[in-house]
Amino acid sequence: MGVESLRDGVILKAREKADEIVRNAEVKARELLSNSLKEYEERVKEEVERQYRTLRSSYEMMYISELLKLSAELMTLKNEVLRDVKVAVIERLSNLDLNTRKRSLKNLLKESLSYEVIKESEGFIIYVVNADRELIREILSEEGLEEKVVEVRILGDECLGGIVLESRDGSVLIDNTYLTRVERGLNIVVSRLQGIVFKEVRR
Repeated sequence: MGVESLRDGVILKAREKADEIVRNAEVKARELLSNSLKEYEERVKEEVERQYRTLRSSYEMMYISELLKLSAELMTLKNEVLRDVKVAVIERLSNLDLNTRKRSLKNLLKESLSYEVIKESEGFIIYVVNADRELIREILSEEGLEEKVVEVRILGDECLGGIVLESRDGSVLIDNTYLTRVERGLNIVVSRLQGIVFKEVRR
């Protein structure tokens, strides 16, 4: 074998080895690139999820804060409405003309007397504010109830008007004062306002 053939054989083997090294390098490079891309994608995904959790937590805290603020504002509004309603009703009751007041007392008396426990009573005590003492006497006379009444007693002016009926033995008491009826009405208003408040807060 000549020198030329030997040289060509060495060069061929060197090229083959070089090609193999290049192919292996390309495979490793692709694997490295693939692994790097996967790692990068995972890191990006983790970062996105982290930022999402942070934003969500921040939003939830802000939402809760706004919700509490709204609830407080609505509760304040509810209390203001109740106060205004109570003041308006009390003012209106305080300014009833004589005929309206008498008609109101008569209706409250009839309502109170409609209860079976009072019907069964042999007599009753009636309470009114001092301003209504003469009116209730007139009503009792007109309704033929004077004999059933044991005594007419005086309520405090804070009751605003209306009547309280008590059985002779004190076992039954029916409160139909204006103050009590105002409170009952306000309880209904409170219930409705609370429904509105909770409805608005849930939106």
